[in-house]
Amino acid sequence: EHTGTGDEDAARRYARLLLSEIRMYHEPIVDAGRRSRDLMSRLRGEIDRARRLYEARVPQTLSSRADYFDQELVRTLADGDRTLLGSV
Repeated sequence: EHTGTGDEDAARRYARLLLSEIRMYHEPIVDAGRRSRDLMSRLRGEIDRARRLYEARVPQTLSSRADYFDQELVRTLADGDRTLLGSV
C-alpha cells in the first residue's frame, strides 16, 4: 500500500523550490557550470545550504527524501543531465 503521497509531493515541491531559487539567483554561475560540467564545485555552498534546509523541514521518516532532493538537483540545476554536476 502506498501511503504518504501528500508528504512525498510536499517534499518534492520543497526541493524544487529550493533548487529553483539557486537557479534563479545564480543563473550566470549555473550556466557556466553547465557548460563546464562542474555545477557542484561552483555551487557547493548553495546546494549544501539548500540540502540542510530541505532536511530540516522534510521528515527523516520519509524513506525517499534524499532521492527527491537529488532528483530535483539533477532536473532543476543540471537540466536533467547528471554529468553536468561534475564530481560530487
